[in-house]
Amino acid sequence: MEIEQTLKLGSDLLVQHSLRPLTDVETLILRGAWEQQTYEAIAEKTGYSANYLRKDVGPKLWRDLSIALGEPVSKTNFKAALARQRQQTLLPSTPVAQPAPRDDYPRCNIDWGEAIDVSTFFGRSEEQETLSQWIISDRCRFILLLGMGGIGKTALSIKVGQNVQSDFEFVIWRSLRNAPPTLDLVIDLIKFLSQQQDVEVPYTVEAAISQLLHSLQSHRCLLILDNAEAILQTGDRYSHYRPGYEGYSQLFQRVGETSHLSCLIVTSRERPRDLVPKVGMNLPVRSLIIKGLSYIEGRDLISSTGQFTGDLVAWQLITERYAGNPLALKIAASFIRAICNGDLYEFLAILGRSSFIFDDIRELLDQQFQRLSSQEQEVMMWLAIKREPVALMELPEDLVHPIPPHQLLQVLASLQSRSLIEKVENCFTQQPVVMEYVTNCLIEQMSEQLCRWQVGETIPNRCLFQQYALIQVQAKEYVKDTQIRLILQPVLDHLIICFGNVAGIEQHFQQMLQAMRADRAHARGYAAGNMINLLRQLDGDLSGYNFSQLTVWQADLQGLTLYNVDFSQSDLSKSRFSQTFGWIPAIAFSPDGEYWAAGDSAGLIHLWFYHPKQNQVTLKAHENFIFTLAISPDSRLLVSGSIDGTIKLWEVRTGQCLYTLNVHTKIVWSVVFSKDSSWFASSCEDGTIKRWDCKTGKCLQTLSANQSSVRSIALTRDQRYLVSGSEDHQVRLWDLVQGECIRTFEGHSHTVWTVDISPDGHYIVSGGNDYLVKLWDLQSGLCLQDFEGHTLQIWSVAFSPDGQTIASGSMDQTVRLWNIEDRRCTACFRGHSSMVMSVAFSADSKTLASGGMDRLIKHWDLANKACARTWSGYKNIIWFAAFSPNGQTIASSSLDGIIRIWQVADKQCIQTMKHPSEVHAIAFSPDGQQLMSGNMHANSNLKLWDVQNGTCSITIPAHIGKVNSVCFHPDGSLIASGGDDKNVQIFNLKHQQVEKILEGHKAVIWSVAFSPTGKLLASGSFDQMVRIWDVDSGQCLHILMGHTNALTTIVFHPSLPFIATASSDAMVKLWSLETGQCDRTLSAHHNVVMGIAFSPDGQTFATGSFDKTIRIWDVPSWDCRAIFQANSLVHSVAFSPDGQTLVSGGDNGTLQLWNLEAQQCIQVLKLPELYAEMNIGGVKGVTDAQQSMLISLGATVQ
Repeated sequence: MEIEQTLKLGSDLLVQHSLRPLTDVETLILRGAWEQQTYEAIAEKTGYSANYLRKDVGPKLWRDLSIALGEPVSKTNFKAALARQRQQTLLPSTPVAQPAPRDDYPRCNIDWGEAIDVSTFFGRSEEQETLSQWIISDRCRFILLLGMGGIGKTALSIKVGQNVQSDFEFVIWRSLRNAPPTLDLVIDLIKFLSQQQDVEVPYTVEAAISQLLHSLQSHRCLLILDNAEAILQTGDRYSHYRPGYEGYSQLFQRVGETSHLSCLIVTSRERPRDLVPKVGMNLPVRSLIIKGLSYIEGRDLISSTGQFTGDLVAWQLITERYAGNPLALKIAASFIRAICNGDLYEFLAILGRSSFIFDDIRELLDQQFQRLSSQEQEVMMWLAIKREPVALMELPEDLVHPIPPHQLLQVLASLQSRSLIEKVENCFTQQPVVMEYVTNCLIEQMSEQLCRWQVGETIPNRCLFQQYALIQVQAKEYVKDTQIRLILQPVLDHLIICFGNVAGIEQHFQQMLQAMRADRAHARGYAAGNMINLLRQLDGDLSGYNFSQLTVWQADLQGLTLYNVDFSQSDLSKSRFSQTFGWIPAIAFSPDGEYWAAGDSAGLIHLWFYHPKQNQVTLKAHENFIFTLAISPDSRLLVSGSIDGTIKLWEVRTGQCLYTLNVHTKIVWSVVFSKDSSWFASSCEDGTIKRWDCKTGKCLQTLSANQSSVRSIALTRDQRYLVSGSEDHQVRLWDLVQGECIRTFEGHSHTVWTVDISPDGHYIVSGGNDYLVKLWDLQSGLCLQDFEGHTLQIWSVAFSPDGQTIASGSMDQTVRLWNIEDRRCTACFRGHSSMVMSVAFSADSKTLASGGMDRLIKHWDLANKACARTWSGYKNIIWFAAFSPNGQTIASSSLDGIIRIWQVADKQCIQTMKHPSEVHAIAFSPDGQQLMSGNMHANSNLKLWDVQNGTCSITIPAHIGKVNSVCFHPDGSLIASGGDDKNVQIFNLKHQQVEKILEGHKAVIWSVAFSPTGKLLASGSFDQMVRIWDVDSGQCLHILMGHTNALTTIVFHPSLPFIATASSDAMVKLWSLETGQCDRTLSAHHNVVMGIAFSPDGQTFATGSFDKTIRIWDVPSWDCRAIFQANSLVHSVAFSPDGQTLVSGGDNGTLQLWNLEAQQCIQVLKLPELYAEMNIGGVKGVTDAQQSMLISLGATVQ
C-alpha cells in the first residue's frame, strides 16, 4: 500500500468514527513515519518543534487511530495496522472486526505498587459509594481522604480504586511513606503513564508537573498517593510542607486547578494548608474525613481475629473507646485474647481501672511498645530500619546480640498476634503508622543518648547508636536512599542542633571513639560505622581518624578520601569500599547462576561469586581495554578480548589463563561461545570473524566481512548460524557450515555496535549509532520493529534468557527494557552519569547488570524496576591539564573534585581548590591570575578561582546537568561553557550575566573553544558534530560532519584558519574554517582520542589517546615524528608556552612531563591515592581480594 492510499484510509477511518479528518501536521507525521524518520528529523524537515510533535500531536494521533482501528497503533506499527485494515475491506466474505467502544479502549494499565491486599474488607459502604460518585459521575480532579493514623485510609483508597478502575485507562498507586522527593515521584508517574514511549525526563519540578498534566489531559488516569503526612512538617499545626518538599504543593494545586480528564486521590492524616480554600462540595477538589467504624463493623473486624464473648453493649463500648479505629481495635483484640481470654467485659474492667484511654494512635502504640520485651523491641526497630518486608533468615544477621532461631520465631509470632507486624509472602513488615512510630522512637532516643553522653562515660552495647545501623550499605539502592533521608538525616539534624556545627560533632565523635577503644568489652556494634556515615553526609574530613580495634560495620567507604585513617585490628564486616576498576565495556552472568564477571578499561577481569566464602576475584588479564568477554554455557570457561588484539581463555575455578591468542592485528570487539562450550568465535577491527577450538586454541574457520570492522557477533542455539553487526551499517547472517554470508539485514544508517539472538532463535536485535534498537525476523530478514527512545548511540543490547525482554544501553546514560510481545518500552533506568557500555541479564531473568564509562556497575531489580545495588570503581583520573600563561605552573582537574596547582620548577603541588564533586573542565584566564572550573554534578556551576590564594571569587549557576568544558575569551571578558543540557553558555564576566545561550546540538557537549581572534566559538558534541558560532551574533556559521562517534576535543590553530577535532572514533580531523570541509584525517590511533593541542608557534601538533600513546606531528607535512608511550590512558595534553614541554594527564592519576627535543618523559607527578596511608594491619571481615584492592588504592599493612 502506497503512502497516499494510507493517508486516505487513515483519514476516512477517523471520520467514520466521528473523530475528524487528518490534520496537516498529522499528515506530516505519517509521511515522516512512513520513511522511518524520528520526530527530530520530521521536525527539522517541517519546521515544527520536536517536542510538539512527540508530546502533543503524536500521542493524540496514535490514540485516535487506535480507536478507529480497534487495535494498538503506534509510530512504528501504523503502516502494518492500516494494511491489515485495507486487506479486510478487500475480503467481502470476512466480516470486518468492529473497533472497541471508546469507553472500553485502551485496556486499563494498572500498577498497584506495594499496595496492601484488601480482599478482606469491613464496612465503609457509604464512603465507597460517595467516592465512586465523586470520581465517576462528578469527575472530581482531586480528592483528599483525611483521617487519623490507622483509621483505614489506605485500605479504602485501594478498595475504591479497584471499584472504579474500569473507568480509567491508567491506575497507579504509590505510597509517600518514605517521602520521595517531588521530582522523583512525578517522574515515576510520567514513566508509567507514558509507558516509557519517547519519555524525555524533565530536570525541574515545574517542567515535570507540566508534563504530567499533559498526560492527565490526554488520558483518563487515576492516581492514588498514600500517606501524604510524610511530606508535611511534624508538629506544625499549620501543616506546612517539609523543607525540600514544597514541590508537592505545586503538584496538588496544579492538579486541582487545571482542567483534565483524570483524578488524583491523596490520603493524609493532616490537610495541607494550601488546599483548605480550594475544597468544596460543588468544586472539582473535595475532601472526605474518614471516621471510625460503627460498632457493628468494629465487632466484625475484631471477631475476624478470634473468639470473643460479650454482648452488643460491650462491643459498642470498646468500639467507642477506640473511636472505631481499625488498627487500634486489632491491637486491642490481641490484648483481649492474650490477657482476658477473649472476655470483652473483663477488658472493659481493666480499662476502667487504668489511664489507658485512647486519644491518638500514638498513645496506644506507646502502651503496646512499653509492654514489649527487649528482644521484641529490637526486632521492631530493625523492621523499621529495613523499610521493606524482611525474610525470617535475614533478621539474625543484623542483631548485635543474636537471638536463637526458636526464640526469634516466638518473638515474631508475638508481634504478629499484637497486630504490630504483618506477614507478606513469608516476609515480615509493619503498617505505615507503626513503622513511622518506631522510626521516630529510634531517632528521638538515639539522638537523645548521643547528645547526653559525656566524656568519661562508657558506651554500653545496648546504646542504640551501637545496637542499630542508621543505614545498611548492602541494602538495595533505593532502600538505602530512603534510610538516609528518613533516619540518618533526621539524627544528623538533631546533632547539628545539639552541637552547633560540624566541628562540634567531629569533636564529640573523636571523644566517643577514644572511650570505645578504652573499653574494648563495649566496642562491638554499629557506632563507628554510623559515625562514618554521618560524617559522610556532612561532607566531613575523615583524614587522620582512628578506628583501630573497633567494629566498623555498615560503613559506606565508597569514594571517601581516607588519608592516614587507622583501621588496624578493626572489624570491617558489612562495610563497602571503592573498587579498583575503570570503565566497564563488558559484563556477563554465568549460566549456572554462581558468579558474574566484568571487564574494564584497565585490562582487568573482575569476578563476583555469590558463594560467601569466595566473594570477589580480580584477574590481571590484558595490558589495556577489555572490550568483550563471554562465559561458556557450562560456566567453566571465560574468554576475553582486548584492544591490543589478544584473546585469552580462562578457567574460572582456578583463575588460570589457559592460553593467549595473538592472531588478530587490531581491536577484538566481540567474543561468543558455542552452546556446547567446545569452541568460541571472535570478531575484530580488521573485518574478520574467527572460530577457535577451546582445547587447542586452533583456528577452525575465518569469515571476512568486506574488511569492515565487525563490532558484535552472536550465535544461534544450534550453532549453525552466526549474526554479526559491522561498521558498514550491516547486520549479516552467516552459515557456519557453508562458511559464507547468506543474508544481509539492511536498515541501519550508521555503525552497528551490538547484536544478539533470542533464545528461541526467531529474532535478532541490533543497535548502533543511529540511536535505534531494531528487531529482525531471522528467517525472513524483515525488520519487525524500530524501538525508539534512546537519544544517542546504542552500545549494548541483550535478550533476557526467558526471551521476553530486550535490554539496551546507550551513550545517553540510560538503560531501557523493551517487551517483545507488545513491542514497547517497559522501563527506562537512569543512574549512570556517563554512557552505558554494557548490559547483561542474570540466568533467571530477574536481574539486569549495566556497566558504564562512569566506572559504575549497577544491578537492576527487574520486578521492582529499581536499582538494587551499585559497585563504584575508583581511578583518580586527571581529566584535564593546562600550563599557566607564564609557564611556571600547571593546573590539573581530577575525579576527586580537587583542582591542583603544580609548581613546574620543583614539581610540587602548591595549591588546591575543592569542588563538591568531580571536576572535568578548567581553564586559565589570559593573564593567568584566575582559573575557571566546572563540575560534573547534576546541579552544576562554574567557579572562578584566585590562583594565588585558592579562594573562589564567583560562583556562576551553569547548565542543567554536568559542565564538561570551559574556555576564556582571548581578552578575558567572556567565558564559554558546554554541558549535558546540549547548550553552549556564554557568560560576561564584566556584567556578571549570561550573555548568550547557543542551541542546536542534539546531545551532550563535551568541548568548547574560542578562536585566537575571539570572533568564533567552536563546540563539539556527542551528536558527532562540530558547530562553529559567530560570537557577536550567536549565529551558527558551519556544521562540521564526518566523525562517526562522539566529539571529545576541539582546538583552533593559533594562526592559520583551520581547526582540529578529536573523537571517540579514534580519528583526528583537520577542517578548513573558510570552507567547512575536512582537509585531512589522522587515523594512527587505535582507540578514543581525548587530548589534542597545537604548540604556541603552530608548527607542532600533539594527540593523546586511550591506546596509551601520545603522537607528535609536524604540522607543515603532517608526518608523525615521535610516539610517546604513556603510563596509562591519556585524557589530556597541553604545550608549555615555550613549546619545549608537553604535559599529559592520565587515567592512573599521574601527570607526565615530556621533553619534546629529547622525546622522553622527564617527570611524573602523582596524585595521592584515595586510601593513601590508610592502616589496615590486622583487619577482620575482608577477603584477601578486598585487602589487595585496598592496598592498590593506597592502604598499608602496618
